[in-house]
Amino acid sequence: MRPRTTAGTKRPPADAIGWGAAALGGLAGGLAFDPAGLRALIPLAPAGLFLAAWNAATPRRAFRQVLVGGLIFYGVAISWLLTLVRYNAVAPVGVAVMALYMALYPALAAVIVRRWFTGLGPSAGFVAFAALWLLGEWFRTLGRLADPWTLLAHAWAPWPAAIQWAEFFGELGVSATVLVCAGAALAIGAHALKWRRAGRPERRSTVWAVSATAAAAALLAFSSIRERNWADRLAETPASTALRVALIQPNIDQMEKMASYMAEDAAVRGRLLREHEKLLEGLIQDRVEPGVDLIVTPESTFPALDFQFDQPLHRRIEGLLAPIGADAVFGAVRLVVDREGGIEEAYNSAYFLPAGEPVTAAAQQDKMRLVPFGEYIPYVGELPGVRALVGIADFNEGKVVRVFSTRGHGLAAMICFESSFSAQARRLTRAEAHLLAVITNDAWYGRSAGAAQHHHLARLRAVETRRPVARAANSGISSLIDPAGRLTATLPLGERGVILGTARPQTTLTFYVRWGNRWLVGLACGLIVGLGGATVLRRGRGGPGRDQPCA
Repeated sequence: MRPRTTAGTKRPPADAIGWGAAALGGLAGGLAFDPAGLRALIPLAPAGLFLAAWNAATPRRAFRQVLVGGLIFYGVAISWLLTLVRYNAVAPVGVAVMALYMALYPALAAVIVRRWFTGLGPSAGFVAFAALWLLGEWFRTLGRLADPWTLLAHAWAPWPAAIQWAEFFGELGVSATVLVCAGAALAIGAHALKWRRAGRPERRSTVWAVSATAAAAALLAFSSIRERNWADRLAETPASTALRVALIQPNIDQMEKMASYMAEDAAVRGRLLREHEKLLEGLIQDRVEPGVDLIVTPESTFPALDFQFDQPLHRRIEGLLAPIGADAVFGAVRLVVDREGGIEEAYNSAYFLPAGEPVTAAAQQDKMRLVPFGEYIPYVGELPGVRALVGIADFNEGKVVRVFSTRGHGLAAMICFESSFSAQARRLTRAEAHLLAVITNDAWYGRSAGAAQHHHLARLRAVETRRPVARAANSGISSLIDPAGRLTATLPLGERGVILGTARPQTTLTFYVRWGNRWLVGLACGLIVGLGGATVLRRGRGGPGRDQPCA
């Protein structure tokens, strides 16, 4: 047993190791995400936090050290959210609360490991820590307060060769690969340390180091091979099944966009709306040629609340699309009004307009995953007076999944925040979507890393479902992504323009689409139960309370 630290005594070296490991692990995790983008560092985050937990003098100190490391990790990773202070002065408080919430998961995992699994040794302890980490990431994607951001898998999302496990177990499968790599790094480090101290290799540490390294290499090699297989498969797809797609990126400043529907002066609102509509019309008229099958424009392309009733605008849209002969997906508000014309419900919606049809015939997919405290207030937002008090939460949640038909292919839309959810992409694909459209407006975050981080998630959605993704963003990043997660065309952040490219719809359902996360979550739960049972048996036989520290 490690001696406890008492007042007036010098702290053991392991305490310094714990704080250092927590800080370095947290920093490595944060730097793995944009804007730094040092993606190879992400396995060092769980490795460093586990080292901190294992070497802490007490479970309570393990909690504190890992919590601080987690705050560094997630605070750095989501620091781009501070750009929202432009619109809301209390944004820094929200960012701090969000980082704290994320950091609680590894901190609680550290406490559980220190209290229940130390007697089995560091190798089994890390397996338990990794299983708890995966369960924490899964839990963060559930419920109306879900926060599915900066999962371990997200750091590797720009690397198609590393994320192909998402086809089988979703983004959690990629996170599991990261955790295996973290275990390999720990095993190699422990082996090297024991070799240095003893002057010769230790058989047990050699076995763990070789096994963990081989497992990590095998997972990454399989993923790389799978990516090449899909690249070959797509190259053999008949051209007759492909769709010609145009993505519109108008790059309208968010303050201008807000003023177009929030300015007190009606004349200012009207002028800005007309300017933005002319900009869109010009991009389509000048850069989209006849023969395009599908045009996709960003979220809230037409932000005015009266869009449904603006007949002159409807006629301009119909006249704009008629010469091209393309179907169109665009974002606009959808209202449900009472007999007196009062607004009963408002939805952030994706409209699908078939070629040659009037706007009034367009089908809509209402946004089903709203941004908590941005588009609505979860749980208490329906209480009388709460919406008016907070001044946000104007939208209602969509309830119905709709898949549109474009040129004989199923097309489904995800609106902004929805593309952060694996489960949403899975739901749409199970409803027979062969192509996914993501419409979003990331101009809220300026030129920060927010747009890049959000864009990378669409690549995971493509691999999870093996569907091409057409992503249209107001200010970028817009892109066409193939089912292997590769960018086939892209328009950078802050540019104005149009992407013309080809999408190849797919119909095969992946293992993940069929079964979801149940296998991986079940495996993680089984590992926790099994290791917990082994701990109980060991203690019943009078085994040690904990093993030696890792360092």
